[in-house]
Amino acid sequence: MKHLLFLPCILLLFALQPMTLNSQAELRIGGGLNYNSFPSDIEGYSFSSAAGYQFGAELQFGDRLYFQTGLHLESLRTEVLDQPGGVSADDIEINRLRVPVYLGYRFASSKSWLNMRIYTGPNASFVINRNLDETFSIEGDDFSSALFGYNVGAGVDLAFLFVDVGYMFGLNDVLEFEDSSSSNNLFFVNAGLRLKF
Repeated sequence: MKHLLFLPCILLLFALQPMTLNSQAELRIGGGLNYNSFPSDIEGYSFSSAAGYQFGAELQFGDRLYFQTGLHLESLRTEVLDQPGGVSADDIEINRLRVPVYLGYRFASSKSWLNMRIYTGPNASFVINRNLDETFSIEGDDFSSALFGYNVGAGVDLAFLFVDVGYMFGLNDVLEFEDSSSSNNLFFVNAGLRLKF
């Protein structure tokens, strides 16, 4: 069902094809910090977000209306403050590849040296590995291997630099427990270089 969210993006690609072929492309390379909210309705567990990071590259096509996609390597960290049995202060680290598909709007032409943007769109994330503290009683196999989200955000372009701020709403469960609703939301900040070609 969640895969259907990407169908409008595929159709959008074909609709924007004339625009992308006639416009200047831009490669955006950067990284930043993230904070994720782990589910809080798992009985007996209490979680606290810790700073994670991401880095990657994206391609952007278009002028005022633009299309953007790319690949990010993300590391998400969460601290387990309490769990059944009274064990506490464990760490969870999830490393994954995230593929976003954004549609955005610039408030000025892409040729302007200063610009502001807004963007939105879905993403798919694929878990590479999970690092769990040895005392954490939830097993690695309890975590979903693919996650889907929907993003909203804004950015500023200054000459050859950019800064993006965004929020991802998790659309499926992080943990595969039948009695838990464990979607994972993510706040992120990225900065980096813009290379036009």
